[in-house]
Amino acid sequence: GIESFPVDFADWRGRPQVVDPDIIIRSGAEEAFSGLYVNTKNCEVSLYLGYRATAFLENENFFHSPTVCLPAAGWKGKEISTHQIDNVPNFQEITVKKMIMELMGMRQLVYFWFQTKSKATHDKNINRFHLALHALRKDNTYDLFVRPITPIQPNESIQEAEKRMDQFVRDMMDPLLEFLAEQKVEGS
Repeated sequence: GIESFPVDFADWRGRPQVVDPDIIIRSGAEEAFSGLYVNTKNCEVSLYLGYRATAFLENENFFHSPTVCLPAAGWKGKEISTHQIDNVPNFQEITVKKMIMELMGMRQLVYFWFQTKSKATHDKNINRFHLALHALRKDNTYDLFVRPITPIQPNESIQEAEKRMDQFVRDMMDPLLEFLAEQKVEGS
């Protein structure tokens, strides 16, 4: 399952973290993975993946509150917008929701999006449509919620943090797609 997602890829070395089963259930996922990744420059990205074999449903809390799963209570969303990441393996470019979170003067950059076998979108309604297309083609359907977070260092601009996150997303996409392809084979 998704909880065995690779912890080492490209420039990143990760260690899995325990995901509270209650969060998995509340978010509507069937399985989840959480890991903390550090690169050779000692930059951190924490990654959360929520996995379902079928579409996330409308009434799941996830959609109403992307912050439901943020690691610590008390983080305030300062800014929510969309952000485009280019040169992503398999997708060329993906558009993600981007949040700047703040707590006691510390800031974090958060991305999140939904992903099916061949599409990625930050919009849950478009995501549903992609899933319906997969189902019609009898393609394997799965739905993934992806949420990386990186701390914005005190001496760092948001743009620098974005550059790091964009690179993390590019680095993780091939391992993620390979991993999911293997899951399907085993599960069928």
